[in-house]
Amino acid sequence: MREIVYFFIYKVLYKFFWIFPIKKNRVLFSSYFGRQYSDSPKFIYEELIKNRDDLDIIWGLNNELEELKNHKLKIVSEKSWKYLYYLATSKYWIDNCHGYHLRVPRKGIILLQTWHGTPLKKIAQDIEGNQYEKSRKSWELESSYWTYFLSPNKNLNKLFCKAFKIKEDIIINTMYPRNEFLIQADIAEVEKKVFKELGIKKGKKIVLYAPTFRIGETETYKLHFNIKRLEQEFGDKYIFLIRLHPNIKKLDCENMGNGFIIDASKYNDIQELYLVSDILITDYSSVFFDYAILKKPMIFFPYDYENYKNEDRGFYFDYNETVPGPIVYDEKSLIEELKKIEWSIEEFQTKIEIFNSKYNDIENNQTSKYILKRIGLLS
Repeated sequence: MREIVYFFIYKVLYKFFWIFPIKKNRVLFSSYFGRQYSDSPKFIYEELIKNRDDLDIIWGLNNELEELKNHKLKIVSEKSWKYLYYLATSKYWIDNCHGYHLRVPRKGIILLQTWHGTPLKKIAQDIEGNQYEKSRKSWELESSYWTYFLSPNKNLNKLFCKAFKIKEDIIINTMYPRNEFLIQADIAEVEKKVFKELGIKKGKKIVLYAPTFRIGETETYKLHFNIKRLEQEFGDKYIFLIRLHPNIKKLDCENMGNGFIIDASKYNDIQELYLVSDILITDYSSVFFDYAILKKPMIFFPYDYENYKNEDRGFYFDYNETVPGPIVYDEKSLIEELKKIEWSIEEFQTKIEIFNSKYNDIENNQTSKYILKRIGLLS
């Protein structure tokens, strides 16, 4: 009942702000429902402010951020009435997520949906099961509002069109702006920033563990390996950064292994974690599509493969044929692969080269600028 009342008030307030005119120079950015300053919206924004200083820029962020302290913009919590006002009066919306069935854009607004990853697991209309019926309906409604949609590969266009019920003529084919950063970033500067914020001491290699979420596991996430055992095997050599999916609220882990495990889930930008890490461990998350650009080794740990494939989201591609690295299903095999990984770098790189040629084949060193020109914010 409380949710129904909240959404009613939300929609009424948002509609009320339609009495104010749309500001042609106002741009509203958001990433993961206001939880982060990250992903493609971040890098599009940073390119925009390099080229224009005449815009009224709003970031929907639920928390203040030191990184944006001296920027010429307004930070507004997406839980506030101010956010609804700026939503109603911004000419441009740039977002990487969803939820627009609750906030219909006014006529004349340009909505760029950057999306947030190449899909391995099924999305939107392609997710089967009665539990997703409501979600499918909301997806169909809100995707009809999109003016532009980013796709990192022409081979994926038909998949996105079917999943979101969109027309191909709204698709902008280009590398995700966040991945342009992976190619151009000053790694030493990024490392300095990440190490300071997470309290990492130099001298050890970094393993980034980034699992996706499961149905019924969005409150907490339990690790499916024994921290004490991994620390005994690798504590003198590695530090493990755990990066949970944005849909998961917290990591259920009492023993962090004396600094061997660092929870980096609240670190805003996962691209920076990619750059400082030496190895990625993941499962069905789309992070590996981006990480492959760096040509670093990856290990795949789908400990619940059969259940996820048959009872959860399911896949677009054959998992075993697609992932560019060894697949392990238990802790023992994970340890064995971590021990072998440095001795088989060439094998990993060959697999990743083949993978990139199929999924990361768009090269554009001015991705963000190209997108901004397409949507009318740069000439």
